Amino acid sequence: MSSDAMEYTYFLIRNGGQYIIKRREGEAAPTVAPWTRHDAINSYSDQDEDASVKNNLAVEARGDSVYFSVNGTQVATVPRSEASVDGVFGFRVNHALNLHISKIQITPLG
Repeated sequence: MSSDAMEYTYFLIRNGGQYIIKRREGEAAPTVAPWTRHDAINSYSDQDEDASVKNNLAVEARGDSVYFSVNGTQVATVPRSEASVDGVFGFRVNHALNLHISKIQITPLG
């Protein structure tokens, strides 16, 4: 698929307890929700070489809204028209991370 045809929404967290929601629309990457701090996001100390934290991310598309949650706490809601959520899903992982994915689940909401 060429980069001109790519369209998806991504939900990222980073150490320091922040999240961002962006879209990819071909070459453009508009921000849906800017970097925002939230206490639901677990962070580690840069001083701890063996640091490890667990964060559970969820995205739910219900009706006209899309809900973004971290560790069971809703951190953002956006109109479905602002988030490309229909189709395939996956993970985009940055470099220099020690990442363990224990469960990937897609569930139709009833």
